[in-house]
Amino acid sequence: MKKTLALVLALLMVLALVPTAFADTHVLTLSEGEKYKVEVTVWIAKEDVDSVEIASVNGWKIVNSSGKDYYMKTFSSEAVEPSVNVSVPYGMINRISSGTLWGGTQADVEVTVSQLKGDWTAVSDLVVTNYDKDITSDLKKITADSVSFYPEITAESLVRSYSLNFSGKGSDNVDYKENVKFTISYTNTTKPVYDLKFTSCDNAVLKDGVWFVDTSAEAFEASNTPKSFTFGIAKNNGSKFTEEFYWAQSYNTDSYPPAIYKETGKYESAGTTQITFNSSSFDGTYFRTYPKNNQTDTAMVTVETEYAIYRGSLKIKYRTDVWNIDPKGGFFDKDEYTIGVNEVFTPSYTTTVPVWHDVASIVKLSQTANTEKGIIDCDGNKITGLREGTAYIVLDYTDDDPDGLGTKVTYTDTAKVTVKGTYQVTDKANYIVTTSSSNLNVRSGAGTKYSKIGSLA
Repeated sequence: MKKTLALVLALLMVLALVPTAFADTHVLTLSEGEKYKVEVTVWIAKEDVDSVEIASVNGWKIVNSSGKDYYMKTFSSEAVEPSVNVSVPYGMINRISSGTLWGGTQADVEVTVSQLKGDWTAVSDLVVTNYDKDITSDLKKITADSVSFYPEITAESLVRSYSLNFSGKGSDNVDYKENVKFTISYTNTTKPVYDLKFTSCDNAVLKDGVWFVDTSAEAFEASNTPKSFTFGIAKNNGSKFTEEFYWAQSYNTDSYPPAIYKETGKYESAGTTQITFNSSSFDGTYFRTYPKNNQTDTAMVTVETEYAIYRGSLKIKYRTDVWNIDPKGGFFDKDEYTIGVNEVFTPSYTTTVPVWHDVASIVKLSQTANTEKGIIDCDGNKITGLREGTAYIVLDYTDDDPDGLGTKVTYTDTAKVTVKGTYQVTDKANYIVTTSSSNLNVRSGAGTKYSKIGSLA
């Protein structure tokens, strides 16, 4: 009987201790209608990504921290178990991992969990774990109802689940616990595509959207054929490329090279403004076939940075037998004209400089030195076909005051004229011609300077 009583008393003592232990631990949970809030803030140094590229990604703003500018955006979710979708500029997650195409330093990503039930600044021996991993030392900031930490990111596109367990002893000697579950999904945005601008070329001039490569020789050959072209490039807003980029080009096709993940061309230095590539008939060392007169190459060029793609097309046209060409201000509207024998023709031309008066009287046409005499006649801004053959005419445009500001300009351009057959008058009409003498002279051309070949009574 005594043994039984002693056993019962011992059991009662043990049972008395159990509720005391449970009573000293308090698990904090959300009440009905309450939610946790998770915010993910991404910071990207402005020097690492150009404003043209990130401007179209909605919600990013520039902030200054410790004298340095950053692009910053916060993604958030409120729920019992929040789920945050973090959409970052293309390639940024790649950049965080080492050994990627773009390299670079790690961007900052900060996670803040708020609207906690417990005041975790008021406890001692605080321990925070994510599942079984202690992350207490990784916490950046702790407030009365929130904590902040840097998440671990290891892949380009991922979903990470978190189960944060908070525990600590309050001033009332009660152990408090709280558990918050949430997920963060990291995804890359689609790369924006912009126009690529070509600003200059080392061996070609721009005319009507075409880059002309000209020679005064009769054919292109090793001594006068450029084997490569170096173009100045700029972004769609005219700004320079200040970041690393890759580029590629394809010739004589309607399609651009795709997003680049092979090293066709690569530039790493800040402020790079040029790309150099070979013409379509160039194999890297020698021309397989030299370009012919009026041959046109179309290059489709793609420039890719870490966050954007730039695309632009350009045409390169080769011309032989071109003399003294400077088509940046005044030029023929065509490169070649065909007229008939006895036809009087005024080629059309364009001036790209601003003018405030009629320039017709200023434009003068003349034959080039390599045109055989007697094929055409030039009189002011008109030409007359004399006999069949090929001629080259030069447009001279010199204006002492084109803009009314006294800025003198001189421009020239060259065009080919083919004289073929006899000019046919399509509109017939009757004319009465009078003369002060008894006879009307018939001359070899339209002007008194031409030789007399007969007369009419």
